[in-house]
Amino acid sequence: MRASSVRGRGGEGCEDVESLRQGLVVLASKRRFFGGFRDSRVHLASPLPAAQRSRCSTACSITVIRTIVGLVFDPIWNAQHRAVIYGVIVVVLFLSGMGLPLPEDIPLTASGFTTFKQGGDTFVWWRYLITFFVVVVPILLGDLCAYTMGRRFGLPIRDRFRLLRKALNDARVARVQGWFQRYGSAAVFLGRQVAGVRFVTFFMAGTMRMKVSKFVLWDFMGCVVSVPIWLTLGTLAAHFGRRWLHAATRTVGGTFLIAVAIAALGLFLLTKLRGSSGPRPEETGPTA
Repeated sequence: MRASSVRGRGGEGCEDVESLRQGLVVLASKRRFFGGFRDSRVHLASPLPAAQRSRCSTACSITVIRTIVGLVFDPIWNAQHRAVIYGVIVVVLFLSGMGLPLPEDIPLTASGFTTFKQGGDTFVWWRYLITFFVVVVPILLGDLCAYTMGRRFGLPIRDRFRLLRKALNDARVARVQGWFQRYGSAAVFLGRQVAGVRFVTFFMAGTMRMKVSKFVLWDFMGCVVSVPIWLTLGTLAAHFGRRWLHAATRTVGGTFLIAVAIAALGLFLLTKLRGSSGPRPEETGPTA
């Protein structure tokens, strides 16, 4: 009995020693692994040559561009985010109608773009019909706000707000008044087609006590002419834009393409803001 118990204890002791030996082996392997990882981190943190950094920067820029383009031109992504896309478009169009210096062209073009993508890169007429009313409703509501503002407060409201004083300057007011004297209610249709004087036209329609029904009718007719044009441009961009962008990223550097796109967008917005904040030189006329 004593011998068997000793052998049992000896067997347990051998098992403990074997377990300890295996644990030391695992610990040693982990130390070698993490040591190698630290060495690799040190190696990766070492500075790269300038030429190699430039190539990496260009490759990263092209990758970023292709990732963004892939998302924007993806029909599934457009369908999944349609609520957010149309929500932003509606808000921008409404605020633009109220007089804020926001261009209508960009959200209207984006509407045609995303409509084409949500249709699976195909033209589905009823989708464009829905999009037309989705964008026209906030446009008309924003224009009605400008009309109501002019009808209720008149031109004296310019003295209260600096933004209105710039938008409703004397040269623009005189220009729009000339339209109303020459064309009557059709001046609303004309003002809808001319960027930079839309708010002034709708505001002056209110100050002149134009009937709401006539105002909405002429404004809607102006939307029937202008909105499909921007929807068509957005559709063309959705159909041909991806191939052009891929060709451009292969021909020129990705960083250069991003810089050109940002500069073009900044110049476009600057032109819009300057056009909506002050009169053109030929409109100022001689001063007494």
